[in-house]
Amino acid sequence: MYRAKCGLDIDFGWLADDLLHLYACEATGYRFWRPETLAGDERFYREISGAWPDYYQGWRWEYRPALSAVRGSQRLLEIGCGRGYFLRATENRVASAIGLELNREAITRTVTRWPVEARTIEQFAAEHPESVDAVCAFQVLEHVVHPAGFLRSALVALRSGGKLVVSTPDADYMPHRLKLDVFDLPPHHVGHFSGDTYRRIADLLDVELVELKRQPRSVRAEDVHTATRASLAFKAARAIGYLPTAIAYRLNREPGQTIMAVFRKR
Repeated sequence: MYRAKCGLDIDFGWLADDLLHLYACEATGYRFWRPETLAGDERFYREISGAWPDYYQGWRWEYRPALSAVRGSQRLLEIGCGRGYFLRATENRVASAIGLELNREAITRTVTRWPVEARTIEQFAAEHPESVDAVCAFQVLEHVVHPAGFLRSALVALRSGGKLVVSTPDADYMPHRLKLDVFDLPPHHVGHFSGDTYRRIADLLDVELVELKRQPRSVRAEDVHTATRASLAFKAARAIGYLPTAIAYRLNREPGQTIMAVFRKR
């Protein structure tokens, strides 16, 4: 599936067939793959970002509502900021910001004037507790083997009353439910989140769930890579043909690819 989507060969030869399992957390409903060694390393992300031209997207659906959620913040932290596209969008909206990113190649190609450091959130929180009033992590948590520790460290770095904004693929998006998108499978994604999971996480971590937003499903979302290469006339014709499906999705409130949760630290 990786080879078909982006030409990337993943060697699973070391993994015995009886060791790959999908589990569900009894407390939150969070679903996760094991063994932990399935998770991609820095080399994997360097290869996949090179194989997929739009891997670090300049704009994501969740950026606009996230900018509204962090409006008025004095100091913002983004975890897993990639090349810093969201940070760039905050440059005239917050007093200061900092990014954390473990892909050093992405750091060398940042597009923001805010500093980006190759540190984990655990390291940052230990050195700078309660130092920011907004923490963002977009499309990061699904890559993390231990998300509870990740979120707790983010809350350590956050001041009381501050906001934690998290987005992930929506586990209820049909192609994800049917395991049709290889980017939502190991070694790329090792965990899956739904709206119900985020509600239960809020109770578990004793934070307030301020907002839960789901991207509406688009009939063209599954064909973005092809659409960027299609002619304008072809795109228009396809859009007209997809109109009944788009209306059905909207009436059925069919969830799209992404879900975003905004928490407030008590």
